Amino acid sequence: MAASILDGHVEKAVEFVEEATFDTFPTNPTMLGFGGYANPAKIKKTAVVEDFPYLKGAGSANQLQAVQSNKVSEAFEVSIEIRPTAWTMLPYILCAANATTYAIGDNIFDVALGVKVNDEYETLNGGCFNKLECSVEEDKAAVVTLSGLFASVSGYSGTDYIGTGAHAADPSGSVLGHSGITSVLYDSAALSTVEAHMDSLKFGIEYDAKPVRDLSATNTSKIAGWAFGPRNISLELGMSIDAMDLATEMLAGSAHTLAFTALTKTFTFSNVIWKGDWEKNLSKDDIVGMTLKADKSVSLAIA
Repeated sequence: MAASILDGHVEKAVEFVEEATFDTFPTNPTMLGFGGYANPAKIKKTAVVEDFPYLKGAGSANQLQAVQSNKVSEAFEVSIEIRPTAWTMLPYILCAANATTYAIGDNIFDVALGVKVNDEYETLNGGCFNKLECSVEEDKAAVVTLSGLFASVSGYSGTDYIGTGAHAADPSGSVLGHSGITSVLYDSAALSTVEAHMDSLKFGIEYDAKPVRDLSATNTSKIAGWAFGPRNISLELGMSIDAMDLATEMLAGSAHTLAFTALTKTFTFSNVIWKGDWEKNLSKDDIVGMTLKADKSVSLAIA
């Protein structure tokens, strides 16, 4: 009898946990969810292969085909889309002191991922989350995209990785939407002071995470840790305008603040300097609007 195809009815689950020791999946862990409804989870596994030509034996009859290929390392990446009901992942990407605080810091969390497909289980270990982007558009649920890098993979097995631990609970609760963005203040005043309306919002936090290699590491990738580069905070607003004041203000290069509340947290972006172009084809069919993008000097506080 032929094996069945893994179709859309197959059980699939992704969850994560903090590691006490880098690249060591915890024993009997209590797995965690991502603070919302996750779908899809994209897992990319790469075999790093080096190809090199070589001089064949003098008597070889196939001198024109002299290339050797050797696997020299591995790389693992994960990207997960989440419809958020809570800001569970923000402390990890903010490098906060722990997973329940939201003050920006320098603590890099070591994490592992658990993956279940039907009755097969796999872990990705020695990981870090290095990018989070949240996008909220008009009349749509918010989307958080979380990205991470990992040092090793266990391979699929019929043995559940939690032992006597526990899997993450099913997600629950209302998803953040356009209507869930409240108390929006521009330079500590209502947006109406600059005669504008915020149609969409996108913000992100990202690091350039580089692998730290160690030839004595026991994993095949030889990654013994991650080195984070500078933190980059991005902010982008889609605005409809009642007057042209904001278009003029954009060219001034002045620093502004933007604050709003979402899912019980207040986000305050400061030192916001708008950059780029305002290009608008005036049309009888379109609302006059603009997209504002902040320069890299922006900072963020969450309370």
